Amino acid sequence: MFRQKLRRLPVLGSVYAIIAALGLVVLAVGVIGVAAVYTTNKHVRELEEVANRAFFAEHANTLVYAMVRIRAASTCRRTPPTGPPTAPAS
Repeated sequence: MFRQKLRRLPVLGSVYAIIAALGLVVLAVGVIGVAAVYTTNKHVRELEEVANRAFFAEHANTLVYAMVRIRAASTCRRTPPTGPPTAPAS
């Protein structure tokens, strides 16, 4: 059906029709490409956000772990009494 319409057109008209059809194809591919880039950028931004949160959560976790280790080390350490010396019992 489409070929029959092209056959009725003069040669120059069919060339223009083919060029117009290819132009529409290029336009459609361009729109699909722009949509894909936009979607990819959106997902990359979301992944970057998640990565930043994970990084800072791990950093905070390391600091908390260090504080727990310091606290455990200070309670296990034996220190001499700091009060006045007591007289020996006789």
